[in-house]
Amino acid sequence: MEWFFPEDAAEAARCVQEEGVVPHGGGTMLCRGDLSRIRGMVDLSRTGLSGLRREGETFFLGATTTFSEAARALRTCGAAPALSRALGIAAATPLRNRITVGGSIASFPLWSDLMGPLLALGSSIHLRGRVAKTVPLEEYVTTPDLRRGTLVTGCSFSDRPWRVWYHREVRVRFDYPAFTLTLLALVEEECVKELRAVLVGCRNRFSRMTEIEEALRGFPLGTELPGGLGRRFDVAFSERPHGSAAYLREIAGVWMERGLNALLGNGKDR
Repeated sequence: MEWFFPEDAAEAARCVQEEGVVPHGGGTMLCRGDLSRIRGMVDLSRTGLSGLRREGETFFLGATTTFSEAARALRTCGAAPALSRALGIAAATPLRNRITVGGSIASFPLWSDLMGPLLALGSSIHLRGRVAKTVPLEEYVTTPDLRRGTLVTGCSFSDRPWRVWYHREVRVRFDYPAFTLTLLALVEEECVKELRAVLVGCRNRFSRMTEIEEALRGFPLGTELPGGLGRRFDVAFSERPHGSAAYLREIAGVWMERGLNALLGNGKDR
């Protein structure tokens, strides 16, 4: 296997366009795949793609930023609390110090703690290589052609005064989550102006719960939520070590209702 050590993102982008050459930012996902198909690896440590920066109302998170670095930087500047919270509790400390933002976006494992908050925030993904453009995250993960011969250089998102709630369904704290739930609510005059609800870990990887989002638009804080919200989204699960598909669907509904009550039922952040 050949190693490439580019000095900047442009050189790295040229490398990943070669057949069988993949980027490596220091994370662990490559160890879980079929290494026999990989001809070369691109070391991204010298490309300057790490860190968080702010440009006006937009935040840019570099691809080689680790989960620990990202969580710490977001907390320091008070940005995207749902994202900083999710990254700060993902996996275990040694793994948070290795797993990178760009690698997790590119591979999108079912147990991702990163993708739910990023999807809820309406993030964009910055690409270089065979495809050189910025695309919505949802388009990136649903369009395989965007992931061939391209390098994720980072993601960007606008931060608004969201109320946030985040849940990861695990058996023990450092376990892979069976699913994660991210809820963001924008409130004006004690009513819900906008709600975003994203579940990650279902059969289709993720689901945006638009029916619930629309049902609660204009909802007044502190009043009783409509009944049966936990069953008002069409999500299928696969059998997992955490439980059967039916069990996971039931538990997801329970946590959805708990999260909405915590977020909207009394008008306080959780």
